[in-house]
Amino acid sequence: MCFSATASFGAGAALGVIGIASLTRIKRKSDIAFASVPLLFAIQQVTEGLNWLSLTPPVNPQLNWYATTIFLIFAQVFWCVWIPVSMLFLPGKQRRQKIQWLFVAMGAAEALYQAYLLLNYPFHSEIAGHHILYDIKHPSALNYVEPLFYIGAILAPPFFCRVKGMLFLAVANLVSCLVTFIFYTRYTFSIWCFFAAIISISVFYILKRNNETREPA
Repeated sequence: MCFSATASFGAGAALGVIGIASLTRIKRKSDIAFASVPLLFAIQQVTEGLNWLSLTPPVNPQLNWYATTIFLIFAQVFWCVWIPVSMLFLPGKQRRQKIQWLFVAMGAAEALYQAYLLLNYPFHSEIAGHHILYDIKHPSALNYVEPLFYIGAILAPPFFCRVKGMLFLAVANLVSCLVTFIFYTRYTFSIWCFFAAIISISVFYILKRNNETREPA
């Protein structure tokens, strides 16, 4: 998250509460992956809070390495798989579920590629202005193809999920992506994860709304 360690820890605490509340709303085991999204974002935001602390004098290189690594694993690897998989198990027509499998495959391919980059190329984070800048050195050969897999795995699945309230989450994520890439290009990892974390609060309301619909009158 941008701004400060306090803001990151505060967001993490709020998302943790929402995440636990979301998990209490599930009626089916297949909803667990989707319901846990806010709680997982809470962990990621707390990690970035620790990164803020590691980059604030006196600098702690060891804490910075661990915090940066965990944050990038979430941002670049974990969400590529978790988001499409969480959508796959929500209610939907068979035809739409087949489409969701395509996004799962895209996410898995992207996750493997990003994991390869993290294991084989240097990366670091630093405070630039009021944001944390994450930089990963990687080959430029796939610069125009790889982002399509990442964005497809993260942004597309909610648009093909027939669950009440999901369209709001899908549109909000798309708008946040556009705003980030237009106005915060250098800080994409930190800013978009911040937006996505805040938007994940809607998971609780989506579950609540759909559970109320399923309950008998």
